[in-house]
Amino acid sequence: MALQCDDCGYKGKKAVEGGCPACGSRSFRAPRRKREKVKEPQPIRTAFMILLWGVLLYKLYQFTFS
Repeated sequence: MALQCDDCGYKGKKAVEGGCPACGSRSFRAPRRKREKVKEPQPIRTAFMILLWGVLLYKLYQFTFS
C-alpha cells in the first residue's frame, strides 16, 4: 500500500523505521483513489438478454406441457 507524508508530500511504498525517509516525520496517510465510473448496460445487450430469457422460458414451457 502506498503512503504519503503529510508534511513534505513524499510518496513511497513503506516508511523507514516508522518515519518518512525524506523529512523524518511520522505523519502518514494513504492517498485517495479515484472512483471508476460504472458502465451503463447498452440497450442492445439488454434487449438481447430479454429475448434469450423469453426463448428459454418458451422452450421450458414446451418441454413441460408437451
